[in-house]
Amino acid sequence: MVPKLLTTEQKESRMNICADILNNIDTDPGLLDMVTLKGTRFESVEAVKAKATEVLNQLTEADFQHCFQQWKSRMERLIRMSEITAKVAKPQMRRLLHNQIRTNIIATGVSVLIAGLGMKFLFGDKNKSDYVNFYKTYDVDKEFERMRKKGLFESCDSDD
Repeated sequence: MVPKLLTTEQKESRMNICADILNNIDTDPGLLDMVTLKGTRFESVEAVKAKATEVLNQLTEADFQHCFQQWKSRMERLIRMSEITAKVAKPQMRRLLHNQIRTNIIATGVSVLIAGLGMKFLFGDKNKSDYVNFYKTYDVDKEFERMRKKGLFESCDSDD
């Protein structure tokens, strides 16, 4: 599986690996020529076996050492890559919905608290002072007499 986004360490590691491969090709120009069977057509399976045996017999101990060193180098790079990818944080899967809901409830509670305090300070205190000022000059008996004279009460006669 190839990640869609690479970390900077992963990018640098891949660039180093490519640079190593290019350096190996530059230092050993015969490296790619060692594969002599590529692009060759054979008449039969016996011809393939004969050519493969001939090529294998031509290999020296130094060639085997070179292949072993290349294999060792690839394994070390693989280990380095696995260490780099192991550092990437795993996504949280357990209780993800529970944690998300809890966060949303807390955020909603804070928003409601802020809105409530804002309404109290912006409108509530002003309305409260308006009511206080109204009831300072309000006379209940005078208002009752005014409504009685207009005939708004059925239980009282209007005496004009």
